[in-house]
Amino acid sequence: MQRGGAGNLSVKMDDGRILATPTGSSLGRLNCDTLSVVDVEGVHLGGHKPSKEVHFHLAI
Repeated sequence: MQRGGAGNLSVKMDDGRILATPTGSSLGRLNCDTLSVVDVEGVHLGGHKPSKEVHFHLAI
């Protein structure tokens, strides 16, 4: 059973890149090696595929 799967997180780093929860991730089992890395345009730069809601986070 997965726990803590509701919602998404994102954080803007000092270099302007954004760390975000990957698609289908469980918040209770996040791993820093699999976090999505995107630029300010939402281009996926690394980690697992970002949640489809990453563009909503970027707009905020």
